[in-house]
Amino acid sequence: MKPKQTGYQIIDNYYVCRVPIKPIDSLSENVRKIVQLFRDLRLHALQDSKQSFASRNDHQSARSPSYWLAYVLDSRIQLYGLVDKVSGEWIAQLVFHGPYTVESYHLPFESGQLSSTTLMKSR
Repeated sequence: MKPKQTGYQIIDNYYVCRVPIKPIDSLSENVRKIVQLFRDLRLHALQDSKQSFASRNDHQSARSPSYWLAYVLDSRIQLYGLVDKVSGEWIAQLVFHGPYTVESYHLPFESGQLSSTTLMKSR
């Protein structure tokens, strides 16, 4: 009898890594690889799901490598990656930003999401 497939068995094929903020050698090969993986997946997601993001692919793809490095290493960012254990492929990421106040976070109209002003009025 074959064992029943569960979500836990599928998760066992992946691991979650947190990108450390400090101390870190920003010139190390591992950091450069993580920055490239983050950039590639971010740009793919922006192209694939335009309506899900406040930023646009054409703006983000024009950013320099130094921008991406600074973004990933920003102390206000917590970055997690979901990595396939077999292939080593970075297949998903989660980014926490903050702390920011609602008033300081403005989404462009094109995002289709409520503005911070609208959110504040609804409280």
